[in-house]
Amino acid sequence: MLEHSQVATGRGYDPEANVFVCGIETLRTCRARLNIGDDIDLVIVDEAAHSCAATWAELITSFELAKIVGVHGVR
Repeated sequence: MLEHSQVATGRGYDPEANVFVCGIETLRTCRARLNIGDDIDLVIVDEAAHSCAATWAELITSFELAKIVGVHGVR
């Protein structure tokens, strides 16, 4: 099992976790505090259709060495 932690404003998280689950705005505002840097291997983007937006694209592409996987549910 992967050690994971949900990251949300006003909520504690486990900085030792191998996986962080968070929203795009939380990632943008908390990235420095979480010390998320170039060592990220994989970024999974839910609602990937939104990743074309400049704010999303800038953040996603900042993970230069990571593989990027986008998912989007269809009804």
